[in-house]
Amino acid sequence: MYTGFHKFGLEWSPDYLKFYYDGALKRTISNTTIVSDAVEYIILSGGILGWDEGDIRNATLPINEKIAYVRVWTQ
Repeated sequence: MYTGFHKFGLEWSPDYLKFYYDGALKRTISNTTIVSDAVEYIILSGGILGWDEGDIRNATLPINEKIAYVRVWTQ
C-alpha cells in the first residue's frame, strides 16, 4: 500500500555519522573506531521493514519501494 514518500539522510564526517529520517536526526554515531575513512559506494537496498521482533516470517511480503532521487554532495 502506498503511503507517501520519505527522505532518508546521512551526514558523514571523519568524526561521526548522523542518520536522518524525514529531516529529523534519529541517531548519531561518534565512535571513530567504526566510522569508515575508506572510499565508499552507495548501494540502494530494499531492506525489509516492519518485521515483528526481527522474524521475517511475520513480515508483510512482497515489499516494494520507489526511489525518486538520490543526491550526494561534499563540502
